[in-house]
Amino acid sequence: MSWLLFMDESGHDHKQMPYEVRGGIGLHAGEVWPFVQDFQRLELACYGVELSQMDEVEKSEDRRFVRRLHSYFTKTQTGRYRTQWIVPTPLFVASDMTYPIQAADLCIYCVNWGFRLPTRGMDAEVRAEIADEFGPWVRQLQFDGEGPGRDGLIHHCYGVVHVPDPYTPR
Repeated sequence: MSWLLFMDESGHDHKQMPYEVRGGIGLHAGEVWPFVQDFQRLELACYGVELSQMDEVEKSEDRRFVRRLHSYFTKTQTGRYRTQWIVPTPLFVASDMTYPIQAADLCIYCVNWGFRLPTRGMDAEVRAEIADEFGPWVRQLQFDGEGPGRDGLIHHCYGVVHVPDPYTPR
């Protein structure tokens, strides 16, 4: 059973987005091609043409992300546990060439501008048109369940988590 995790980011340039968001979608290896075909059909149905977007991040930011990802997968119990399903080495691709990355980018954009967790400190202003249309959809995607914590015990966990300062070690 092989899974691919397609990740993207939003707001890391600290210019216009309310939050830094990094996320992605996991696809079973056997579902990547059907997903790409469905994405192309959806794009054509919505816009009449296939769209592409350019997405670049500075290499220094990518290197910092790779170091943090490596630390997570090698130094945390949860990270080591998840290497059973996820190869812990990113393969960098251009999002304009990779439909699953574009899907992750769209979802992350909706999280950044239309999804909030005010009781957990994620309470920045939203764009109403995005919050109204996509906020409920993102809420349905939000994982809410039980999972192993760093201490090895089972804890309540979520798919979207607000981290006020992601650069402070915990």
